[in-house]
Amino acid sequence: HIFYKRVEKCRFMFTTPQDRANALNKRLVEFGKRIQEVYDIKDMYDVEEDQEVALARLENVGVPRQEKVCCIGRICNEAHEGKLNRTSLLLEGSRHQSNGMRVNLDISPLLDANLETRSS
Repeated sequence: HIFYKRVEKCRFMFTTPQDRANALNKRLVEFGKRIQEVYDIKDMYDVEEDQEVALARLENVGVPRQEKVCCIGRICNEAHEGKLNRTSLLLEGSRHQSNGMRVNLDISPLLDANLETRSS
């Protein structure tokens, strides 16, 4: 798979929470760069205001916009425990670009579209 990258083994009980957080953030940033390269997503600051782009422009998580934007982050659970469900999903941005900001992630349009195609 194009996004798979072998990561060094981590000794879970012997690493600090800060080391684990740094490793997760580093993977998120690397994954985001790769997504930008593969899908040719332009950063908000690399595109002129009136310039037309194929996909929505890349924006940091948590920045309010009226137009569609692409955000890169990790999906996490609002409750910090238990199973994920459609009401507890959050998108968390990287610490460097989004200051770890989290926003609610609404996937109901995806689920509704999936149900419509299956019922046909």
